[in-house]
Amino acid sequence: MEFKGVKINIVVIVILLVLISFFVGQHFYKVYNIDKPIKEEIAGVDGVKEVEMVNKDGKMDMILSLDPAIDFYHVYKEIEGIFADSKINDKGSIIIKNESNSDLENVYYRLHYAIYEGIKTNKFVTMEENVAEIVEESEFTDYKLWIDNEAVYFQLNGDKTSLYKKIPYNKTITVHTEGGGSNG
Repeated sequence: MEFKGVKINIVVIVILLVLISFFVGQHFYKVYNIDKPIKEEIAGVDGVKEVEMVNKDGKMDMILSLDPAIDFYHVYKEIEGIFADSKINDKGSIIIKNESNSDLENVYYRLHYAIYEGIKTNKFVTMEENVAEIVEESEFTDYKLWIDNEAVYFQLNGDKTSLYKKIPYNKTITVHTEGGGSNG
């Protein structure tokens, strides 16, 4: 079929080939210039065992497996910084895939009430004391608890496995000081 000397079927085929080439090229660009480099950079962070990137609801989530007994807070913050600085347009969540055992999960279940109560009441020292008491009653004694303006980070170490949790909250911790260094 021709229109004014132009074969329409050839034009349609060329347009389809150009569109297919464009989308294939865009896909390979994303995979090799965005996804692969960030995945390799995060996999290079000490304490990261495995990195998986998953597209969920139009956003790119990062699923991580971590080595046991790392310094969870600092490793997480390093990963978070790399992820934030990446070229990924629609960043999703950083998800920690815990490979802990049921004993660690049971201890966390008992102490998560203390963590959420501390967050709700802003009594973080009391929260830490309650967490320490619950952990001491268990067979595990190696734990760490960190707090920043975004979340509470919890780590409980077993023999060959660890449990890592980031518990976000929507409050900002502010410290007011007045002259002489006293709290006000």
